[in-house]
Formats: sequence, structure tokens, C-alpha cells
Amino acid sequence: HEWATGSPPASNARSTFPTTSPVAPTTGPTPTPTAVVAAPSSPPAAAPTSSAIGGVNGGDDPAQVKGSEVDTSWVGSDAACSAWLDDNGSGALAGVLNTSLGQSCIAELHRSDGMAYTLRASWGAAKTSSVPDTGYTMWICVRNANNSSDEPCSPHFRMNGSTPVRQ
Repeated sequence: HEWATGSPPASNARSTFPTTSPVAPTTGPTPTPTAVVAAPSSPPAAAPTSSAIGGVNGGDDPAQVKGSEVDTSWVGSDAACSAWLDDNGSGALAGVLNTSLGQSCIAELHRSDGMAYTLRASWGAAKTSSVPDTGYTMWICVRNANNSSDEPCSPHFRMNGSTPVRQ
């Protein structure tokens, strides 16, 4: 899923948010409510952001969620792209996208409530901000920008307290 906002952030990543259509006003008498029930009010979760970071191999990333790394296939002269989840120990996970040999790579970070965030990088790596995962599962998919047919995804992970657990 891609969420479209006004313009992509400067990091070259793009996020999208579901939108709602305005409700057309009704004509006729307004019904008198018999009871007023307040809807639960919670602030919307902050949208993930991303930033460029130096290239890093998943095995060299001490915050990597073990078992979450996925790589594209090496096809012809196209180098592989890799992505994984990072754990900051607080019940929130981040997505990391690493390029190889200057390849253009795309990763999508997903959460089971429908949130999705697209990362793009052509050199080095990119990492999202941490996204709350408590009560959800998260996973990441990756592909070479020139090969949309090869898009492996990581296993799904959920939080057990502040520890990510593979589903």
C-alpha cells in the first residue's frame, strides 16, 4: 500500500495515509439524540519517517530483529537489495533498506492494521523511525527497483512485551 500525502519527504521515501470522503449533509429534520456516547479519542499515531544512513549489512546491525532479513535475488548484473526490521527495545520496530553496489532498491514496511510505508534508496541505506508494534504484527518486503517480480517479504513479527517474536 502506498499512502499519498501532498509531497514526498525530502528523504525520498513516500508515506500514505487513508483518507475519508466528506459526508454530504442531509436534508429534513434533525433527529433528537436520546443518548450521547463519546467515541474513544486517541491521537493518530505519528507517521513513520525515514532518513539515509550509511550502508550496513544486516548481520552487522546490532538492533536487527533476528530472522527478519530478506534479500532479492542476484539476477544478471543486478545486485541484491536487502531489508530487515530493527528493534529499539521499546515495543516499536523500524524498517531498514540496504542497497548493494549502488542499486536502486525499494522496501515496504507493513503493519497488520494496514499501515504501510515505502522506503527508497539508491546508495547506502535508509531507515524508518520506530513504529509502535504492540497489538500488531509487522513485516518488511524488498525489491530491486528494476525488477518488480522478485519481492520477498520477511516473516511477521509481533511484540511480546518489548521483545519481537516471529509469528
